[in-house]
Amino acid sequence: ESEKIEFALFQAIEEGNGDMGLWEVCKERIFSVLQHLDAAAEITMPGSDKSLGATESHSIKPAAPPSGPLRIPSVVPIGPVITALYPKTLLIAFRLLNTHFPDSHLIGQFRSTIKEQGRASALLGTSVALYDEMIHFYWHGCNDLPAVVSFLHDMDVTGLEPSFRTRRLLKDIVRQRQRDMDTQRESSLGEDSFWDFSPNKKAFEELAGRNGWLEKFKARARQSHDQSKFVSA
Repeated sequence: ESEKIEFALFQAIEEGNGDMGLWEVCKERIFSVLQHLDAAAEITMPGSDKSLGATESHSIKPAAPPSGPLRIPSVVPIGPVITALYPKTLLIAFRLLNTHFPDSHLIGQFRSTIKEQGRASALLGTSVALYDEMIHFYWHGCNDLPAVVSFLHDMDVTGLEPSFRTRRLLKDIVRQRQRDMDTQRESSLGEDSFWDFSPNKKAFEELAGRNGWLEKFKARARQSHDQSKFVSA
């Protein structure tokens, strides 16, 4: 099913349907898969052992014949299929949108659209890999530091632990700031830099300041390492 959806996304690109054509495939083939969750389905939050019953989510429809194109045999549990398929195909779609249509306004709507589909969508549709892609795009493509920090907050709320790539991206931001500040000190122009603007100063403090995200992630990594040593001892 993942390959079918990926094929439909590539087909929209190859047929020259633009970013809106790709977006239509997202709506018809990806966002629609939550229709297949019925009242008996149980889904598990990514990166967690906690389950979310269908009755807890407004985005899960009552039991009814699914209207979407997804075909799941009746003998196959629906929850685990959607749990795996939904975040995987969203990641594929975001990468394609980012790669082929980097100037599309739809990129900025991606996260909000996932949330708009309901609680189940917000929980299942956000993976560490997708957040890494969004952090990379919003920093390297848009220089939007406040957005990067907001992604870190979302990851924390949904219980997603940062990956090696997440930490590397954040450290790259810190190094970039250091390079820019060194260059500014050597300049005689005395102009304000990107880092001097209030929203960026606040966001960087939240990222790299005392009790900031980098410090929190480092403490968590140390705690996880200590627990692993304790278990193996």
